[in-house]
Amino acid sequence: SVYQQVGGLDEDAFAVSYNDIDFCLKVAQAGFLTVWTPYSVVMHVANASQTSVDKTADAKKIARFRREQDLMYERWLPYMGCDPAFNRNLSLRAAGFEVEQRAELNWQPQKLLNLPTVLVHPADQWGCGHYRIMQPLESMKAQAVAGGMIAKEWLTVPEMARLDPDAFVYQRQITPEAVENMKYARRFLKKPIVYELDDYLPNLPIKSAYRKNMPKDILKSLRASLKHVDRFVVSTHPLADAFKGAHPDIRVVENRLPLNWWADLSAARRQSEKPRVGWAGGVGHTGDLELVEAVVRDLADEVDWVFFGMCPEGLRPYVKEVHEGVNIELYPEKLASMNLDLAIAPLEDNLFNRCKSNLRLLEYGACGFPVVCSDVEPYRAHELPVTRVKNRYKDWVDAIRMHLSDLDETARNGDELREVVRRDWMLEGENLQQWLRAWTKF
Repeated sequence: SVYQQVGGLDEDAFAVSYNDIDFCLKVAQAGFLTVWTPYSVVMHVANASQTSVDKTADAKKIARFRREQDLMYERWLPYMGCDPAFNRNLSLRAAGFEVEQRAELNWQPQKLLNLPTVLVHPADQWGCGHYRIMQPLESMKAQAVAGGMIAKEWLTVPEMARLDPDAFVYQRQITPEAVENMKYARRFLKKPIVYELDDYLPNLPIKSAYRKNMPKDILKSLRASLKHVDRFVVSTHPLADAFKGAHPDIRVVENRLPLNWWADLSAARRQSEKPRVGWAGGVGHTGDLELVEAVVRDLADEVDWVFFGMCPEGLRPYVKEVHEGVNIELYPEKLASMNLDLAIAPLEDNLFNRCKSNLRLLEYGACGFPVVCSDVEPYRAHELPVTRVKNRYKDWVDAIRMHLSDLDETARNGDELREVVRRDWMLEGENLQQWLRAWTKF
């Protein structure tokens, strides 16, 4: 009989769950059809196997179910992801026949062109998630070099199989759920796994607002995640050095500016009676801003200070304009609209900051703002045309006054920086190919 030919129900592998499904799939694999008919009545006692066959405690039942589920994935995952009897526009996780709302899971036109498909997991929906994960992928799509999906939740294993990515990218994922998802992706999809990080999390500055929320065992958690990946991508060479030994394949891909946000910005100059000098940053930069508190206070009569994002209460009497933070998609235009004659970028000299990138200088430069910044590693690298100063009061004041003494020359400095940023630091061409190679070339 067909039943005997395919080996019947596999009671060893599927003592309780999936034995009927496994049987039907074996029948199909042998070239037969499984036909449903309304003229046959079968009595099925719900959960009989759960209670009569498996009498173990609940925890052991769950472990047994997981083993059987994993074996189903190993045997039938391609079929489960792309069932020919189930429309791929229907959801694989819904209770019934519901339309899949995540169009990216099904619509992947790059596959028709044999371009890579990447499944990415951003750590957040703000700056870090955009610059390091979402915008690189969106730029790959726009420039027709790759495609993929930005996951806002963990995909099930069959959903991963339906998408069938060429690589998985996980950004700053350290939770048990994240690690489990990585393990599943690697075990069942057998595709490369990339881990992405752009900060040295084990050494957050003491004054950082994010320090209190960082797990004390963050380094241990990172190492636990890195055990399950094939490549570790970071944003700077100092960050790669700091993590030396954490993974055998560490690659550096530096931050670049997405064209759709930064390519065509323009800012006006000399819009106030006094020169407009500004700073942009969030609560994570408390210690950096403290470096120039006295500078801001003592130059308040000479310039109009313009702050975007955080402004400590103690500085507000000396700041002419304070602009609240905006959604990340609106940030570039909002920054340009500050119409600064000079921008400052103070940065504490510590291990965390030495591992950071020059992103703030790139953002200022895209707006055409001339810059005075701290003479520290991330702002020293690549020798961008900015004015670097030691983190001393006199050096900051002298540099700012030097620029104010000749605003025409200062404006030319801003033009030069913008030209360099637009020429060398946009997310296009070879810069974008660096991302693509880091994610997909193994």
